[in-house]
Amino acid sequence: MSLVGYDIIPSSRNVVVFYEDSFETTGGIETYSYTVTSGELPTGLNLSINGELSGTPAATGTFTFIVTVTGDDGEIDAHIYSLTIAPEPVIQVSSVEDLNNVRNDLDGNYIQIADIDLSGAPWVTIGTYSNHFTGNYDGNRYKITNLNFTGGHNVGLFSVISGNIENLVLENLSINSESRVGGLAGRLWDGGTIRNTHIQGTGRIYGDFVIGGLVGENRGTINRSFVTVKTLSEGPCVGGIAGTNYALNAGGGTINQSYATNDVESTEHWIGGLVGDNRQVDSYIIESYATGKVTGTGNIGGLVGLSHDGTVEKSYYDESTSLQNDVGSGTPKLTAEMKQEAIFVDWDFEDVWTIDEGVTYPRLQ
Repeated sequence: MSLVGYDIIPSSRNVVVFYEDSFETTGGIETYSYTVTSGELPTGLNLSINGELSGTPAATGTFTFIVTVTGDDGEIDAHIYSLTIAPEPVIQVSSVEDLNNVRNDLDGNYIQIADIDLSGAPWVTIGTYSNHFTGNYDGNRYKITNLNFTGGHNVGLFSVISGNIENLVLENLSINSESRVGGLAGRLWDGGTIRNTHIQGTGRIYGDFVIGGLVGENRGTINRSFVTVKTLSEGPCVGGIAGTNYALNAGGGTINQSYATNDVESTEHWIGGLVGDNRQVDSYIIESYATGKVTGTGNIGGLVGLSHDGTVEKSYYDESTSLQNDVGSGTPKLTAEMKQEAIFVDWDFEDVWTIDEGVTYPRLQ
């Protein structure tokens, strides 16, 4: 009996991509049983007793291991194998065409390598409510400018994000849509993350209800991001960063080290400078602030319109510019106070924030 000695395993596979293959034995008496008797398989891969190797690799590197096969008659054979797990391929985005193509691979790994101007034609949102963006998009600190579209639910540059977006700047937006609308996405879903993403420049974001400068509805985690573009609605749940901050599962619905300076206007209720509705026990707003004017008809807040059971920690708003003075959902401070580092207790001014004392509000580094 002989375990096939050639390397049946391709020389390179990619991390986080599902993989399957099988071992082959000639001679001996079936049924064969396979085990790894030395070395280790890549994390995420498993060898079944019948010789099926499958799983999703979770780490990169070259892995060497010995597989031993045993026949029904007790005869054994072994062979050494080597498998290299390579990093996931990175797709470069440098044009409108490249950005449009993201919708064709919603699980891809992308990096932007140039500014992209979307002037000329209304944008079609990437993904849908039932087909989320589940990949990774690194804006690499480049800009996407002049995003504009009209109509639709769950809309923004993306529809629904379950993956990761970071280091992206959206500048000069014109959005006039319906429900769950944001500059970046209509919804950030459970497990999704947005980090170091900025919505800035001229324009406005308008929708019927659940409207945010960054996302309409947040069920994921937003870190180190800001919005300066005006947010408007004639409906409820409107915020400078998110219309609702909603934790369906523990660990979701978090906004951390972020801020909004945009005006937030509505003719309805649950309107906040940062978040309209901070919902459920596991919804968190931490180390964040808002300074924009906030208007509405009920449950209006300088930072949060209404915090049902959500938590607000170490977060502030400018009561002078917001024209609000509510308590319990962020700490109100005068404009002059908001420009003093000492006001922001336990904030990280070494690695995250910077401030020109007495001149500016805190800014992200």
